[in-house]
Amino acid sequence: MKLTKKAFAKINLTLEILGKRRGDGFHDIASVMMKTPELYDEVSIEVYPETETAGKVNFFCDKNVCEPEKNLACRAAKLYFDAAQKETGKKLPSILVALQKHIPSGAGLAGGSADAAAVLNGLDELFGVLSRKELFEIALSLGSDIPFCLADCDAALCTGRGEIIEPLPKPENVRVKIRFPKTPLSTSGIYAEYDRFHGDDYTKNRSFAMAEALKRKAKLEEFAVLMCNDFQELCEKRCPEITEICEKLKSEGAYAQMSGSGSAVFGLWNEN
Repeated sequence: MKLTKKAFAKINLTLEILGKRRGDGFHDIASVMMKTPELYDEVSIEVYPETETAGKVNFFCDKNVCEPEKNLACRAAKLYFDAAQKETGKKLPSILVALQKHIPSGAGLAGGSADAAAVLNGLDELFGVLSRKELFEIALSLGSDIPFCLADCDAALCTGRGEIIEPLPKPENVRVKIRFPKTPLSTSGIYAEYDRFHGDDYTKNRSFAMAEALKRKAKLEEFAVLMCNDFQELCEKRCPEITEICEKLKSEGAYAQMSGSGSAVFGLWNEN
C-alpha cells in the first residue's frame, strides 16, 4: 500500500513579532499564511505488510538536506508510531517515507514543516489511529509552522506561537511567483537579533486587518498594502539581494516581500 501527498510551500502575507509574554521562551506572533500550489515537495509513504519487521520507520530523501534523524518528516513519522503504539498497544506495520524535494531549505517557505505535516496527514489516512488533536500536538512539538501546514485550509491567521489557526478565504485571481537569492542566508538567531532592536509590541494589527480584508474578499490592491514582515529589514542587511529581488518584482508590476525569516521573496499579481 502506498500513497503520495503534496507538501505545499507557505508564504507569509504578514509576519508580526509581538513579544515574549508567553513565558516559555517562544515569541507571540501574528501572521497571515498562505499555501502556494505553485511550489511543493512530494511525500510518499509505503506500507510494508510483513509482521516480523513491524514498527520501523525507514526514510529516504532525494536531496541531502540533513541527517534522517533530524529531518522533520522522519521525526513526525516516528512520533506518530510511538503515539499509536501507546494508544493501541500494538506496533504499526513498517513504512518507508520518501521525499522528493522541490522547496529549498532555509528559504522561509516551511519546506520541512510542510513535509512533516504531509507525513502526519498521510499516516492519518493510512492508519487513522490518532485524533486530530493528537496530530496537532505532535505537529506543535516539532515546529511552530507545522500546525498551519497540517490544517485543512489554504490560508489562515496564525497567532500564539503559530498554533492558533483561524482559517481564511484564499485570495482569488492572484498569481504567485517565488524567487531566491543566489547567496544563501543563515537566519540562525534571527529572533534574538530582532529582540536586540525591538521590544514587545502587542499593539500591531496589520495581520488582523489583513485577515478581515481576506474575509470580505478584498481585491489584491486593497489587501497588498497591509503586507509586512518584521524580519525583512534585518535579513536585507545580511543579504542585500533580497532588496534587489523585491525591487525587480515590483518593477514587473508585483506586490513583493520576503517570506518568513527568508531568504525567499514572493511577488503577487492579478491573474486577470
